[in-house]
Amino acid sequence: MRILARQRGPKFLPELRHCLRDGGPGKVAKEAFWQMLRMGEAAMPTVDEMLASENWTERKAALCLLRRWGKLTPAQQARGKADPHVAVRHAADWPAEAHEWAKVHPKWQKRLGGAGE
Repeated sequence: MRILARQRGPKFLPELRHCLRDGGPGKVAKEAFWQMLRMGEAAMPTVDEMLASENWTERKAALCLLRRWGKLTPAQQARGKADPHVAVRHAADWPAEAHEWAKVHPKWQKRLGGAGE
């Protein structure tokens, strides 16, 4: 998957999205997430579509990608918190302290898309 994502670039996004939607095997779904994360701006249109998907795994991945890129808007976060699936709500609902943690810890900086506000 890594090789194909590197070779095809944004043309490989539909396949990555398919891997995220299926959710299994877990190793493949996780790698699809990381490849989309590396694509950055090129993956934004696909992530916007995923945010409105019927499939909860796509909605959760979209929220996590937006958060890691630092582009999760308050409206998108509120929509995620109101989602019917618990995993999507959890992906959108980060503790207020997490922004403080992101100021000092690299792990949280990555998860929250920078040094936090």
